[in-house]
Amino acid sequence: MNDDLINRKWLMECVDEGWIKFDTEKDKNRYIHLVRDIAPSAQPEIIRCKDCKYYLEGSDGLKYCFKHDDDILWFDDDFCSRAERRTDE
Repeated sequence: MNDDLINRKWLMECVDEGWIKFDTEKDKNRYIHLVRDIAPSAQPEIIRCKDCKYYLEGSDGLKYCFKHDDDILWFDDDFCSRAERRTDE
C-alpha cells in the first residue's frame, strides 16, 4: 500500500478555480465528498510517547519505546512516526 498523503485544501482549490472539470454536477459532488470525507489528510496524526502503546516501563523502572530495537530512553512529549495510539484508557 502506498502511504502518500494528499493536501485536501489544494484539491478543493483545483475545483474552485476550475482546474478540474466534471461532466455533471453529480460527478463534482462525488469528488468533493471523496476529498473532504474519505481521502487521508496531508496532516498526519502526531502521537506522543506518553500516548503510544509501545511506551512502557522497563524492568529498571525507566520508560522505553518497545517499537524500536534500541535502548534509547524516550521522553513523554517525544513522538514517533511509527507509533500506535494506546487504546486501553
